[in-house]
Amino acid sequence: MDLGVRPVKECVDVDALSDPGLVAAALDGDAEARGALFTRHWRMVWRRAYTVTGRQDLADDVTQDTFERAFRHLATFDRERASFGAWIARIAVNRSIDLLRAERRTLPIDAALEVGAWDAEPGGDRALQAALARVDVDRRSVLVLRYWLDLSGAEIAETLGVPIGTVNSRMSRGLSELRALLEGGDA
Repeated sequence: MDLGVRPVKECVDVDALSDPGLVAAALDGDAEARGALFTRHWRMVWRRAYTVTGRQDLADDVTQDTFERAFRHLATFDRERASFGAWIARIAVNRSIDLLRAERRTLPIDAALEVGAWDAEPGGDRALQAALARVDVDRRSVLVLRYWLDLSGAEIAETLGVPIGTVNSRMSRGLSELRALLEGGDA
C-alpha cells in the first residue's frame, strides 16, 4: 500500500557551500540555494545596474529581472568557463543597457535629464552627470564600468561580451564625446 510518503530530501547547508555548490543545489531545485545565491550577489548586481543606469528605480527593476532570468536559465550557465558572479554581473549590465536603449527611444534627452537619467553620484558634479547622460549608451557603459566600478579592460570585455578592441574603441570615443560635451557647454 502506497501512502504517498516520499523521503524528504536532505537539507543542504547553504552557508557552507561555494557558488558552484549552490548552483548545483539550485539546479536540483533547492530554494534555499537560490536564496543564498541571491543574498551573496544582489548588492553587486544592484550596484552594477545603478552605475550603468544612474537611477535607483531602474537599478531595482534590473536587479529583479536579472535574478529572474538567471534562475530561469541556470541550466545554461557554463560552470566550467565562468563564475556565477561574473555571469550574473554580465546579465545585469546587459539588462541595464537594454533598458536604457528602450527608454532612450521613448524619452527625449531633456526629459531623461529631468528625471535624473544619470545620477550615479549623489552630490557629484552635475555638469559631468548631465554630459554623461548624453553619451551614447554603449560608450557610457564602458566609461562607468571603468571609472565608477574600477573594472579593467579585460573585465569590461568579459562583462559586456565584446572583444577588448571594442572596449578600447568605445572608451576612446566615449571620452572624446564626454570631453566635447563638457568643453562645449552642451551639458
